[in-house]
Amino acid sequence: MLTCNKNDNKSFYRYVRSKSNTKDVVGPLKEVEGRIITDDLTMSTILNQFFSSTFTKENSEAPEMARRAVDGEDQGMYDITITLDMVKSMTDKLKKGKAPGDDGLTPKFLKKCRRGNSKPLAMIFNRGLDNGVVPQDWKMANVTAVFNKGSRHDPGNYRPVSLTSHRVILLPSLIRDEMVRHLKENKLINKSQHGFMGKRSCLTNLLEFLEYITIQIDEGNPVDVIYLDFQIAFDKVRYGTSC
Repeated sequence: MLTCNKNDNKSFYRYVRSKSNTKDVVGPLKEVEGRIITDDLTMSTILNQFFSSTFTKENSEAPEMARRAVDGEDQGMYDITITLDMVKSMTDKLKKGKAPGDDGLTPKFLKKCRRGNSKPLAMIFNRGLDNGVVPQDWKMANVTAVFNKGSRHDPGNYRPVSLTSHRVILLPSLIRDEMVRHLKENKLINKSQHGFMGKRSCLTNLLEFLEYITIQIDEGNPVDVIYLDFQIAFDKVRYGTSC
């Protein structure tokens, strides 16, 4: 019998999945030569080769931050310094129920040890930003292939879900917050931007769009909408540098 807190959705869905008769399996997969593969090790190799092929290798130069001259003053962002307090604050935001990555460290453990871990993490983060590299161990991940749609024989119809170290997850979150802060303070981002912005989302974007369309229609004005979809946009991952 299931007994759990009404706010503990994860336990409820874990129980439902355990009672389900259907399991999401991978394969069998088809090789380039056309052979059907059912062996787990060989299928893992095929998926690994496909997922690796989506990486793009670019030059190692650091990307130039957004900048604009405002009243003759350069508003460029050329450096980010990660402080001890920033690491502590971001560690506190980790969700306790998340599964650990390849290093086996759970968010709960990192939150408990944040006082001792924050200083060395801040030092590693700043060194990585200065040199443009991350530790090789932090690139290790537990990858699960999740079926999307189409034929189960096609490796391209699976997407990889990676469980990386939560220490690694902290760094891009810190960089994102600093970049957003810089963009807002220097008015370098348009008010129409909703994605990846605090207190904004696809829902607020749709509501604003619906309001605009409704006003135009009420006033008898014609409205044309153009939608763009970038194919496999989120499957292209930049191949980084290791130290």
